Amino acid sequence: MKLQNYTLQYLALTLLIIIPIWAGIFYVLILDEVYDNIDDDLRNSKMIIIRHAFADKKLLDTPEFGLNKFTIKPLPKGSYSFKDEILTTKEFMEYDNDNEPVRILKTVFNDIKGNPYELVVKASIVEEDELLEDLFLALIGLYIMLVISILAVNHLLLKKIWKSFHT
Repeated sequence: MKLQNYTLQYLALTLLIIIPIWAGIFYVLILDEVYDNIDDDLRNSKMIIIRHAFADKKLLDTPEFGLNKFTIKPLPKGSYSFKDEILTTKEFMEYDNDNEPVRILKTVFNDIKGNPYELVVKASIVEEDELLEDLFLALIGLYIMLVISILAVNHLLLKKIWKSFHT
């Protein structure tokens, strides 16, 4: 019986080390996937907005964020980088009465006549602290159930396997 307890003790200690490492990697991968999906949506919105701006010239003067969550402002003639810039910042949200994180895409494009415009598109994102808290609580529950299940199954299996040694 001592050998069985000795084996389970090492198994439990190993699980106590491995599972938190796995949970940290899982959190980073989930957060990366969330940002990747939001960035893809911002780039898609950029393409749609620019396409509509060519069709409807009134969109080329949208200086304020409205329901569409984008602005288009004319820029003075000059040389600009047409590369997308994506950044994360905080913005006041009336619903929560708090500053919440948003992802912003800034880019420059030219109209048919070659006039430059700055397009800014924004999207709400998950709050990392709330995601971490919720994921932490879920992983703690999973962690406890996983360790108990693994130890219980191993205890029963080892008891059955070593039955002949005990007799």
